Amino acid sequence: MPNKKLINLIVLATIISLGHTTDHAIRGDFRWPPTVDSTLAIAISVVIYTTIASGLYFYSKNKLGPGFWVVFGSLGLAFGWLAHFSPFTDQPPQYILSAYESIVAGWLALSCLIGLMLALAAATGYASYLWRIATYEVH
Repeated sequence: MPNKKLINLIVLATIISLGHTTDHAIRGDFRWPPTVDSTLAIAISVVIYTTIASGLYFYSKNKLGPGFWVVFGSLGLAFGWLAHFSPFTDQPPQYILSAYESIVAGWLALSCLIGLMLALAAATGYASYLWRIATYEVH
């Protein structure tokens, strides 16, 4: 049976992710006509939101378990770290803050990123807990 708390955490992370995607759009990461970089950014967004929607559908039908969310959340955390917090990124927090003329807008955008990472960590951690419990119940 799908866990409502996990679903709520996934929905919360998705809503915050939409805010972060909006930040990327405002900062010009999605261009028209598309460049190689913007095509990649659009493709990544489509894959992320399609996977979330499909995952929620199949999770609600008991076709996927919490292990799916552990893997997806772990990949999301790694991707977020590499994209914004690693020494290899071209879009660290300072870049996000400086991309806006308004200090408030910059901090709102950065807050979306931080909130996304925290919500993703919470959902992934809770999914790990559920997966571990399910593993012990079966064996």
